[in-house]
Amino acid sequence: MAKAPIPQTEIAGLAGNKKSTSVLGDTKDAQKIANAMLDVVKRFTDAIIRQDIETAYGLCANELRSWMSVKGFVTELEKADSEYNGKPLTFEFKRITWIYCDEPSRDRSNKDGDWPKETPKPNKRAIGFGWFTDQTNEEGEFGRNIAFWVTEEPDGYCIAKFKQYHQ
Repeated sequence: MAKAPIPQTEIAGLAGNKKSTSVLGDTKDAQKIANAMLDVVKRFTDAIIRQDIETAYGLCANELRSWMSVKGFVTELEKADSEYNGKPLTFEFKRITWIYCDEPSRDRSNKDGDWPKETPKPNKRAIGFGWFTDQTNEEGEFGRNIAFWVTEEPDGYCIAKFKQYHQ
């Protein structure tokens, strides 16, 4: 028997701006999930900017920490710093692209949304992205995009995956 299609609703303003978010499933918890995502991403990016590796790594989900040691985490951050314009100075959240609002929406394959394959499906909550400013000068701001995959674990919301990139 085929599964029923999962409702998808576009809701503006969940990221604290006018951008629209695709919400999968029942939308009743969309704002709660959005707020929790914004909170964990802010704490994570603030820790990265302060170079507080212990705090940033502690905000990572179990599945990320199971394959990336603290040393690997530091190496990943240093690699991005050298590839782009140096260490991040500020962070601005841009958009929540997806919120997985209920159990049926979370039951989709982890390939949908490029989730880490080890992510327990019931834990999936949201995907979004922002901007690290690494350098400012008379020509403007320079930096990189950073995407986040956020889960909920018993101790709260966590970063299951992050990816820094240029468009």
